Amino acid sequence: MCALVLLSIAVISALSVYIFYSDTERRLKTDIIADAVYITAGMELTGTEYLYSLQNLKGQETRITLIAPDGTVLYDNFTDAGQMENHLDRPEVLKALKNGSGEAKRLSGTLDTQTFYYAVRLADGKILRLAGDISSVYKIIRDMLPLIFLTVIIVFFIAVLIANIQTKKIITPINSLNIDNPGETPVYDELSPLILKMERQNSLIKSQMDEMRTQQLEFSAITENMAEGFIVVDTKYDVLSYNNAALEMLGVNQVSDKNRNLMVFNRRLSFTEAVKTALSGFTAEQIMEIGVKFYKIIANPVKDGEDIDGAVILILDVTETQTRENLRREFSSNVSHELKTPLTSISGYAEIIRDGIAKIEDTKRFAGKIYDEAQRLVALISDIIRISQLDENESLPEKEDINLYSLCSETAGRLKPNADSRGIVINLNGSHAVIYGIRQVIGEMFYNIIDNAVKYNTDGGTVNIDIEKTGIEVRASVSDTGIGIPEADRERVFERFYRVDKSHSKVMGGTGLGLSIVKHGAALHKARIELESETGRGTKITVIFGG
Repeated sequence: MCALVLLSIAVISALSVYIFYSDTERRLKTDIIADAVYITAGMELTGTEYLYSLQNLKGQETRITLIAPDGTVLYDNFTDAGQMENHLDRPEVLKALKNGSGEAKRLSGTLDTQTFYYAVRLADGKILRLAGDISSVYKIIRDMLPLIFLTVIIVFFIAVLIANIQTKKIITPINSLNIDNPGETPVYDELSPLILKMERQNSLIKSQMDEMRTQQLEFSAITENMAEGFIVVDTKYDVLSYNNAALEMLGVNQVSDKNRNLMVFNRRLSFTEAVKTALSGFTAEQIMEIGVKFYKIIANPVKDGEDIDGAVILILDVTETQTRENLRREFSSNVSHELKTPLTSISGYAEIIRDGIAKIEDTKRFAGKIYDEAQRLVALISDIIRISQLDENESLPEKEDINLYSLCSETAGRLKPNADSRGIVINLNGSHAVIYGIRQVIGEMFYNIIDNAVKYNTDGGTVNIDIEKTGIEVRASVSDTGIGIPEADRERVFERFYRVDKSHSKVMGGTGLGLSIVKHGAALHKARIELESETGRGTKITVIFGG
């Protein structure tokens, strides 16, 4: 309001000065032209003497000058004509000589007054010029400034007072608004549309907030129940969201709300490199090893158009897959090695026989060696095929009820000749117990356990087989009085191709896959295996079904 008042006063003052000046100038011109007509008529009657008889016309100081056709000043009622310069170059004089009359307007040297000149050509060729002064615009403004300033001050204070009062009337209802329920506050009519709009906006915001809370709860429920780790970071590596699975996988106990930088979660190079790649706009995948666990890190960028706003990190536990891959590689390496050894022997003996190097009496012995190595190859390949079938659960017969006592009795009978050759006694104890499983797999499991008990036993030793049913569990134990298993090797005896005593295993014709088949068969039947052993005193392996 104050600015508007100041602008209004400035515009009104300028218009007033312009109107006042224009009106004064118009009246001056009219009076001078009228005086010129009057004086011209008087001079035509009485001549030049008429000029000397004139003093002041209508109370104004009108300057009268008579100029000869060559520009010489003949008369001036303000100044001595003889002292004045030639006026032939004056615009109004030139116009009068040419057109009969002419006028011009010029500022004085001090810029305080402006002079209007009107010249008319007389019948004898002389020029009669009249001039009148009027205050210039600058002088008028200067004279009006005190009044303008006084008006501005008075009107300014009045405007401030009115604006203050009016502002309070406008602002008070706005400041008193209840933002949550704006309709409760009484307001003036002009504010009603705003109140209605606020109510509609509040309703919309409430609806959107409810929807967002629902989505957030759903998101939290999904992420918290994910087995995979989930982390969201911004471009400054600050963590915006995460789930408990991510903390557990990364081994983080607690995260402070004040410091939630990604470095707090994990500093491993593979982890940070994956996130860095995602924040540069590309998807990244890394395998990270923490302790005995393997995790796959998948980091994807979060984009808003062309801009990168952050990254989403997914952490997958791939320990089993990675372990299987490592086992598969190790298995391939071991298979190659195990197959190469008998094949080399077979090739060597066959080459000796082919080249006729072997004596006739040695040929039968060499053929026997070839046969033994071939049988070893057949056994090895059979075991490899069996483990592969157990791994993939392929080509397996249907499950059935199996009398474990009878099965172990049959197996012990098959191995009795081997045991008798070394003076080893096989004892079967316990009672008949029925389990539900695949007969062929269960048979192979206990054949391998009892066969190992015989192979790695001492001459004249004992093998005890105990079948016991306790509640819903069936426990089958095979113990021997053999060489035993060192403590360092007990965790690995069920691995493929692992042998505690490699030289002894070669002599006994073992493939190194027997206990691995036992382990896979137990897993297939959801059975547990317990191993007890003492070096030099024997080993006891118990398979527990059910429970």
